[in-house]
Amino acid sequence: MAAAQSVLKSGDPSELEQFLVGRRIWVQIPRSERMGADGHKYTIPEHLYDIRVLSFKGFFPADPSEGRPKHLVQLWTDPGGMRTLSLGSIHLRDPNKVKAGKAAAAARASKR
Repeated sequence: MAAAQSVLKSGDPSELEQFLVGRRIWVQIPRSERMGADGHKYTIPEHLYDIRVLSFKGFFPADPSEGRPKHLVQLWTDPGGMRTLSLGSIHLRDPNKVKAGKAAAAARASKR
C-alpha cells in the first residue's frame, strides 16, 4: 500500500486513515497453530472475511525490538468492533474474485 509507505516516511497516518475509512476490505488470515490455556494445541484454518472500516484508531510500524514484526493498524469495523490487523493481511478486493477474473482472462486469451 502506497499510503503505508507515506506514513512510514512522514510519520503522519492521515493519508492511510483517509484511504481506509468508509471502505470495504477483505482480511486474509493464514493457517496457524496455537496453544490453548489448557495446554492443548489447536489449529486455526486459513480463512478470509470482509468488513467495513468505520474509523481509524492508529498505525503502529513494525518494531522487532518490541515484538511487533509487522506493520499494524487498529480500526473500528462493522462487524467486529475494534480490530488490530497487519497491513499485509488487508486486501482492497476479494482475492477469490481477483483470481477467478485472472483465470477467466487467461482462458479467453488462450482461445484466440
